[in-house]
Amino acid sequence: SPPMPALSAFFDVTFWITLFFGTSALLFSMVYSLILFADLALDHVNPIELCERLNALAVPEVAGHAAIVVGLVLRGMWVCVGLNAPVVVWHGVRVGRGRHLMDSTEEGGEVE
Repeated sequence: SPPMPALSAFFDVTFWITLFFGTSALLFSMVYSLILFADLALDHVNPIELCERLNALAVPEVAGHAAIVVGLVLRGMWVCVGLNAPVVVWHGVRVGRGRHLMDSTEEGGEVE
């Protein structure tokens, strides 16, 4: 028997609300990072504290973005997946090589 329209609409709404909140969380973490860098420029935070705070966000940001892309794949939204795939691959390579963390003692800010 065909799926019930109400159940299909429920899953559509749930998907979009989840996607909205996931994207909002990623946007919040990006704004928080920018605020931290502004505080660093104004000497309100030292480089060690900046790196500790940003490193705490590194893995959750990558995992959140990957989860959003997996949701897009499951829904068959191929244009959105195609636009996000290069970033997900880049994040995966950085995490795989252990270069996703910042180090306050390195000139480039990356852990080697």
